[in-house]
Amino acid sequence: MLNKVFSNINGNIYPTVYLSEVADFLQGLTYSPSDVSVSGYLVLRSSNIQNGVLSFDDCVYVDKKVDESLQVKCDDVIMCVRNGSKKLVGKTALIPNNMAMTTWGAFMMIIRSKLNDTYIFHYLNSQMFFSQVFKDTGTATINQITKGILNECKLPLPPETARKQISKMLSSFDVKIQNAEMCLTTLVELKKALLQQLFI
Repeated sequence: MLNKVFSNINGNIYPTVYLSEVADFLQGLTYSPSDVSVSGYLVLRSSNIQNGVLSFDDCVYVDKKVDESLQVKCDDVIMCVRNGSKKLVGKTALIPNNMAMTTWGAFMMIIRSKLNDTYIFHYLNSQMFFSQVFKDTGTATINQITKGILNECKLPLPPETARKQISKMLSSFDVKIQNAEMCLTTLVELKKALLQQLFI
């Protein structure tokens, strides 16, 4: 459990709060096929989340007015909350800086932290969170996560200094994982190229 990890790191037990006390849950944009365009607002969908980061290999744009409340902000967490494939439900990515003219689709949700850090993003990828959302088996066996489910989720809340330390440590692992995945992709492509050259 996540709070046990905190105890091991800091030697403290932190108070527990509801996720809804420290974050807002924002439903996505509804649009019609006629709104889809070659430019305009980028609509983030489940396919835009790959291995915990945003991917832009499969993008959809809409040419319509999008209210400011439906535009992403830096350090928002985007989550797939509904999908025909149950294994995709619950996957998240952190919104980076400079994501102008970007919104999210109806099967997605933005979880906007009220805290001044990325602590909630890491919590949303923890076993503590998943065991509450998928509490029947501890695995993704439902095809949607509702606001009601998120409202009931609890998390330990350390003081800001401790949260920043935890976020920094976990983010450093994310960077190392991303770098390793990029290196692996490069090696795989290099091997393919060599195979084509050797076996003509």
